[in-house]
Amino acid sequence: MPGLFFMKSSFALIISVVSLLISIVLVIVALPTSGRPDFDYLGLLVGILSFLVTLLLGWQIYNSLTIHSNIDTLKKLYSGVSDKNKDLEKRLEADKLLLKGMVEVTENTVYFTLAMQQPGKNMTEMANTYIRYIECLSLFLQAHDPRYSQFCMLNADKVLDIIADGIEHGVTLPSDFHVMCDRLFRDSIHPHMGFLSADDTTLFFQIQDRRKSLGSEHPLPSPVNPSGVQLKEMRVGNPST
Repeated sequence: MPGLFFMKSSFALIISVVSLLISIVLVIVALPTSGRPDFDYLGLLVGILSFLVTLLLGWQIYNSLTIHSNIDTLKKLYSGVSDKNKDLEKRLEADKLLLKGMVEVTENTVYFTLAMQQPGKNMTEMANTYIRYIECLSLFLQAHDPRYSQFCMLNADKVLDIIADGIEHGVTLPSDFHVMCDRLFRDSIHPHMGFLSADDTTLFFQIQDRRKSLGSEHPLPSPVNPSGVQLKEMRVGNPST
């Protein structure tokens, strides 16, 4: 930018000098000396004016090219800022989903811990507790942060332990429980399964298969031991099951 300012200042100085020369020539023409001039003043004036017009046209073309270049630079800067804003908006949305998931999984775990201490277990409340854990898992996957996914799945499996025990004692599940779980998987979990590790993906499908087997003649056992370690020998389709 300082170079451009210097160029404009120099150009203004040149124009001023040329204008002064033209003024001098015009004075000479207006007040000629006695005697016939030795050269054509009109030819000289036409030549000078032609030179100035050519110079001004060149300067305008240069300004036009400079303006277009500046516009292109501004467009690139705007595009870069716009892309950064979009990335920032995505990160903010992911952070909101992550925070919401952490709050909800904490609330659900507190409720589940208190419910475990009660002598009687409400099957509808246990079904809702399971669904809330799967919803929290969905939030973490939508936030592209699967760090707490295994925590959600292990606690969901613990809820299934209570539900399975209740079914053995003649308590029935809400009629729409499996339908709601399948819809939740289809709409919220399945589109984001790619963010789970291979082991967590296997664990999720094991827990889902166990949930679907509840109430059948051969319900599947928990895919994890009491310490929360996944038991590969209990996978669906394994001869040992």
